[in-house]
Amino acid sequence: MKSKPAATARRAAWTCCSTITGSSSGLKFSTFWRQPLRAIFRDALDGKPISAGQAQIVAASTVEGTTTALLAVAGHLRTRLKGTTVTYSPKVFLPVTNLCRDRCSYCTFRADPDDAQAWTMQPAEIRDCCRHGRALGCIEALMCLGDKPELAFRSYRQTLAELGHRSTISYVHQACEIALAEGMLPHTNAGLMSRDEMQLLKPVNASMGLMLENVSTRLRSKGQAHYYAPDKDPDKRLQMMRAAGELQIPFTTGILLGIGETSAEVVDSLVAIRDLQRAHGHLPLGANGHRAEELLVLRRQLGREAAAALGAREEDPRVGAAPDDLLERVARGFGRGQRRLDRLQQLLHEVVDVTVTSHMRRLR
Repeated sequence: MKSKPAATARRAAWTCCSTITGSSSGLKFSTFWRQPLRAIFRDALDGKPISAGQAQIVAASTVEGTTTALLAVAGHLRTRLKGTTVTYSPKVFLPVTNLCRDRCSYCTFRADPDDAQAWTMQPAEIRDCCRHGRALGCIEALMCLGDKPELAFRSYRQTLAELGHRSTISYVHQACEIALAEGMLPHTNAGLMSRDEMQLLKPVNASMGLMLENVSTRLRSKGQAHYYAPDKDPDKRLQMMRAAGELQIPFTTGILLGIGETSAEVVDSLVAIRDLQRAHGHLPLGANGHRAEELLVLRRQLGREAAAALGAREEDPRVGAAPDDLLERVARGFGRGQRRLDRLQQLLHEVVDVTVTSHMRRLR
C-alpha cells in the first residue's frame, strides 16, 4: 500500500503528464492517451523497470509534450527514491598528465609531448595542490589523465624513468599515496585499465571511474569520433567496468552527448550501465551493499567542420546537437522564459571557464 505523500506525489506527476500532453498543449487528450507512452509512464510511476524497448519508444517519440511528461515522471521518481538533497565532493583536480595515445576528434584536453600546452605533474606539484586544496576544505583528489601515453611517446617513457616508474599507473599509485598523506581521498580516472592495474590502485583509492561514453561501435569507424582512439572500444570499456564490479570498487561512469551519437545509441548506452549496476551494485543507479557513485552526462559542442566529419546533420536535432540546443529543450520542458534559458547558459559557461582557468593557474 502506497503512503499518502507518495500517492499524492504520484498523482501530481501523472496530472502534470496529462495536462501537458493534453488540452493545454493543443493536443486532444485521447491522442496522447492511445500512445504506448501512457503505459510506459504509468509503469515507471508504479515502480516497474523500463525495458530497453520501452526506452527506445520514448526516445523516438515525436508526440508533442513527451519531453515535458518524461521530465515530470523522472522528477517524481527522483524525489521519491532519492529525495531533493544535492550532495557534492569538494575536490582538487589533478591532471597528472595530458599526454594520451588516443586522438578523439572532440578532445581539447590531450596533447603531444612537443605541444606548448603539454604537461606531466611532478610529485612536488601534486603534493602542493593537495595541501592547498585541503586547506581550502577539499576532501577529494581527482586524478585525471590520458590513456597510456607511454605506449605512444618515447620522451614520456623517459620522463617516467626519471620519476622512478615504468608505467603511468605506477606513477598514479604514487600520486594517490601523496594525496592520502595530505588528507585527501583519491579518485582515479586513468582511462582504460586492466584488472591487475585496478587491483594495484584499489588500496589507495576511495573510488575510480571510466566514462563509457557510448556503446556504439559505429563511432569507432572511419570518419567518426573514436576512429583514432583504440581505448574507446566499447567492449573493452564495458569489460573494465565489469571487472571493477567484481573487485567491488565504487565506480563512476557516464555517457557523452554531441559526438555524433543517435538517440537510440544513447538509450543503449544507459541500458548497458543499468545492466552492470544490477549485476554488481558499484555504479550510480543505486547501491546493492556498495557505495553508489555518480552518473555523468557530459555534453560536447562540435564546430561545423567537426560535426560534418562526424556525420552530424544540422537539421537533425537527435544527432550531435549543441549544448545550447539541449539547454533550450530542457528549459522549455520546465517552462517558458528566455531569462531562465539565458541564466542556464550563463551558469554553464561560468562553471566551465572558472574551473579550467583555476586549474591552469594552479599548474603554472
